[in-house]
Amino acid sequence: MLKKILFLLIYLFTWVIFFEVARVFFLLTTSQYAKGVPSSLLFQSLWYGLKMDLSMAAYITGLVCLFLIAALFIPYFRKRNIYSIYTGFLLFIEVLLIIIDSESFKAWGTRIDSTPLKYLSTPKEVWASVSHLPIIFVLIGFIVVYLLSFWCFRKIISRSV
Repeated sequence: MLKKILFLLIYLFTWVIFFEVARVFFLLTTSQYAKGVPSSLLFQSLWYGLKMDLSMAAYITGLVCLFLIAALFIPYFRKRNIYSIYTGFLLFIEVLLIIIDSESFKAWGTRIDSTPLKYLSTPKEVWASVSHLPIIFVLIGFIVVYLLSFWCFRKIISRSV
């Protein structure tokens, strides 16, 4: 039982670290917009964002808790693959959102909210606003970040489960 609790804590804090690194990535990639901002404000964004990161990591870990409870009764949930598939799926979505958010902020000066969804009805306008982006580099960056993140999570899962 102690091993399962330890696994949950490690899994939770790995996601928190992932989200903090994502915040630093966003701040670094959009640093040209923060030239006049004092460094104390940047550190405050990390500190105050930590609460949101803990919350999101707890939501993600909630389903893993249910998997571990189900593992007491269903042997299928004792396999590492279910945790890797779940993590891989969520990492795909998270990395995609992080990169899209960073690139859209550079292009439009606004973070991801419902605004870009308005343009989905007119794909030509969407393509016109992103055609200047280095799409190949963004795609390669997405693949590299996803694979590196997934590799780290798989190492943590295989050592903890």
